[in-house]
Amino acid sequence: MSKFSQLLREVAHKADFTQDDTRLIVETFLELLEDRIIRGNHVEIPNFGGFKLIERDHRRYYCPKTGQHGVAKDRTKIIFKPYLSLRKAIKNRKGEKQ
Repeated sequence: MSKFSQLLREVAHKADFTQDDTRLIVETFLELLEDRIIRGNHVEIPNFGGFKLIERDHRRYYCPKTGQHGVAKDRTKIIFKPYLSLRKAIKNRKGEKQ
């Protein structure tokens, strides 16, 4: 897994920005992305994927281990759906590890 600081260094180098400027840009972008998602907006990033919230109604469940029945509460769930180009890129990688 890549650390945030490693990704920032790579972006700064590739875009020829300082690391401080890059950090400000990326953190601002992430704050805006989070804000839009929290407000319930569907957010799409071209050639990457989309984020959206879905509301899940309560549901009944049964736990076979304990034999208990219960009701799970309503909840909100975030969904990320990758674009086809990203899914294909992941599928076509041949054991490459970064």
